Amino acid sequence: MELYHEYQNRYIRGIIKAMNRAVDAGKISTYDFEDIVYQSADDPEHRIGRAFLDAFMESAVFDHSEKYMLKPVIPVRISLCPTAAEYQWLNHALQSPLAALFFEDADLTALRSALAELHLPDLMRHIESCGNAAPEIPDPAVFRTVLQAIRQGRFLRMTNTSRSGAVYAEQTVIPLKLEYDLASGKWYLSFCDADASRPIRAYLGALSDVSAEEEIPAEKRPDLREMMQAKKAEPVILRVSPEKNTPERAVRFFSQYNTAALPEPDGGLRMEIRYYTFDAETLLRQIISFGPYVQILSPPDMIARMREFLRNYPY
Repeated sequence: MELYHEYQNRYIRGIIKAMNRAVDAGKISTYDFEDIVYQSADDPEHRIGRAFLDAFMESAVFDHSEKYMLKPVIPVRISLCPTAAEYQWLNHALQSPLAALFFEDADLTALRSALAELHLPDLMRHIESCGNAAPEIPDPAVFRTVLQAIRQGRFLRMTNTSRSGAVYAEQTVIPLKLEYDLASGKWYLSFCDADASRPIRAYLGALSDVSAEEEIPAEKRPDLREMMQAKKAEPVILRVSPEKNTPERAVRFFSQYNTAALPEPDGGLRMEIRYYTFDAETLLRQIISFGPYVQILSPPDMIARMREFLRNYPY
């Protein structure tokens, strides 16, 4: 089935999401299917929904083994119409060395070839990377195993070598999410120990002997959003001086956090950094690396921690 330009992506987004929820049960009634299409299409006149429904029903093969129930037997291809900008973004993403982590070689080659046939102008040359580090490519086997464990809700067994050289061998942990740090080009894994007591962050390149284990029982699966909400610290307000390109460096450097920046009249910045309590020491070290050009304005407890940290800092 082909969806032409008149079927804008915004019209079918609701349909696809609603269908996916309903089909999770393995079947869907014909009446429910029609209601989903008409009510989710965000199209008051139902023109999009009706055309979508007709085309879908004509192109699919269904099993009518149960009365008034439909069970798709073959997959239905839905071809959307990306904009030129979306094609450009996809083409740029597929050229990145990071693409090899998410696609098999054959699929990646096929996608690149299909985009090459479109003869797209190279618009990405106008986008500056702002000095971000080149991506560091982790071991694909480790990356895919971790990703599989997260997606399938499985325990992860691994050995983690910390920055100090301590080795935590054959840990069984609950993986939460993978994170990519744009400034350093490195991948990190957020996880918690088997009893889900607290989140921990580890450099992906320090992991070895990684394997996905049994499924995590529902009662042991942590609510990541709730857990992280409880670990939120009061935002830190920084004064960033205009000297030595400090504002540009600070924006890139603190991009790993949820950060807001406002320009000051003298060319400096006032930055608000939202972080989690377990990142406090790391954040302090990062602020120190800017020397006198970055100053903590608030909150008072973070200022006190910085003073104490500096007193004991090994110069």
